[in-house]
Amino acid sequence: MLANQISDWWDFAQEVQRHQLLGSVAPHLNDIQTVPEELNAKWQFGLRKRAGISLRQVSETVRLHRLLNDNGAENLVIKGAALGHRLYGSLIQKHSGDIDLVVRPEAAFAALTVLQDEGFLPFATGKRMGQRQMQAVARHYKEIALINDRKEMIDLHWRLVQHPAILKNIRPFEDTHTVPMGPAGSITTLSEANEFAYLCAHAALSDWRRLKWLSDLHAMLAQYDDTRIVELYEHANRLSAGRCVLQVLALREWLWAKPMPAQLRPLLSDAELEELLAFATERLRTPYRPTSDKDRIERIGASAKAQRWLHPHGASAWAQLKPQLFALSDILALPLPRWLDWLYVPLRPFFWVKRQIFPDKLRQMSMRSYRPTVSDPPRGESQG
Repeated sequence: MLANQISDWWDFAQEVQRHQLLGSVAPHLNDIQTVPEELNAKWQFGLRKRAGISLRQVSETVRLHRLLNDNGAENLVIKGAALGHRLYGSLIQKHSGDIDLVVRPEAAFAALTVLQDEGFLPFATGKRMGQRQMQAVARHYKEIALINDRKEMIDLHWRLVQHPAILKNIRPFEDTHTVPMGPAGSITTLSEANEFAYLCAHAALSDWRRLKWLSDLHAMLAQYDDTRIVELYEHANRLSAGRCVLQVLALREWLWAKPMPAQLRPLLSDAELEELLAFATERLRTPYRPTSDKDRIERIGASAKAQRWLHPHGASAWAQLKPQLFALSDILALPLPRWLDWLYVPLRPFFWVKRQIFPDKLRQMSMRSYRPTVSDPPRGESQG
């Protein structure tokens, strides 16, 4: 049994927390005698806390989804507690820290206005955004993170991914799926094929920093036979996300010994398979955030190389470089027209110095507790 190979359960618990897999792991370890009693108690506390968070999140998701629709901002719900509810039929198995809503690009400011009226303000500043700011942000980013006084988070998307070529031809609002969410009501989300392509692209373009993304995709793939998996790959490939799917299938085969369909295996050479597995597994083992400037630069280089494999086009290099040249806080502080976007590069050092001298107190406070978490008091402290 794999549990018998774990020598330090506290180190294991840190990895579970880092990959946000408490709901998937803890229920299976109740009867393992080598798990420290204190750790098991913390996990049970965390599961109860997660159930409460997810219940509130599902209710709030349905409410905001309906509110935006009623105010002319048609939207789709992606990822989050809604996905966990559909995949697992459980409120504790999937960890979700925020609510992800997708709107049409032309409705982004209308949706933002509604959400700001509800008390959700940009996480980067804690200040209300205007239309000029929204127009400038929308040119450079796919989403804006919003937070309210209760530390509830919303990611408002107008594009599904940052990469300019992957999922470029997706039409999310033309093929949708309505999902009942129990007593809270129902939500509208991506169609099955579009959702699968998006989740694969999201995980691959996020460099596999969380194992929970692969866990969710494994649960989704478990519902399909090889014929359907090939169909889903072909759909994703038409959206320029086929290689993202191949990466998911290769990782699933490596981790769960679930072979990818024989029809797809020849699409990956042995060298490509070895390289993509090496990159993804390295990301899964390293800390979520860079630990130094050197580490950050190395990650950017490795990520750029991996994304060139996902879509071997010049757009990949620019997609990687752009977030390093344009800082969201700079754009919010000075929303320039498109023809002056180049000024953000020479102005960035000035804005950086300004942030060091006059840090945003609201953002500093939010950084410590902006996402709901299932963690509880550190080892050795009271659970209150």
